[in-house]
Amino acid sequence: MRLQVKVDAMTPRSGRGGIDHTEVEHRAERLLAEYLRMWGLRDPSTIAAHCRLWARQTVGSDDAVADRTQSVSYRTAVEQAMHDINLWLDHLTRQASADPQAAPLRRGLLAMELQTLIDKHPTAMLAYETLPPALLQRLQRASRQVVPFARPTHMPAQPLGELAGPLRLDWWLQAMVNVFLMPIRVLRFRWFG
Repeated sequence: MRLQVKVDAMTPRSGRGGIDHTEVEHRAERLLAEYLRMWGLRDPSTIAAHCRLWARQTVGSDDAVADRTQSVSYRTAVEQAMHDINLWLDHLTRQASADPQAAPLRRGLLAMELQTLIDKHPTAMLAYETLPPALLQRLQRASRQVVPFARPTHMPAQPLGELAGPLRLDWWLQAMVNVFLMPIRVLRFRWFG
């Protein structure tokens, strides 16, 4: 037996018959808090401040938002958070990288380092102007070049039509001559040396 539940039946209602915006905001804040915890942030006041801001921006209380379902409101709030964090990561990458052209290539390294550091610097979360110098230095070290740049080297042209030495008759003849002339050279060195 399958249980089917309509979304409208589970939607919290206010006294007027509309969506209870405070309940939707609280649920969106909880989802956003989990997203920030995945980033390594553990400071409750910073998490609460950012989640409250994103939830209020996306859930709202106007009539256009009232027609949306809860899942659309939650998804919109998380998408807004992801967008803001992506913009912030781009900004951090530009600040931490010495080479602006190589900055996008090192964004992943910076994001991994940021996940380990953000709990030590919670006030820096989504801050554009007031980054702690210690955080910026660690991010600069993290966004270093991992693989050195490739420099092209030129190899001399290879004679592809020629056989290798041991496969040629003249190479063997020269080797035999060297073997027979070696004792003569040694004797000549001793007599005249």
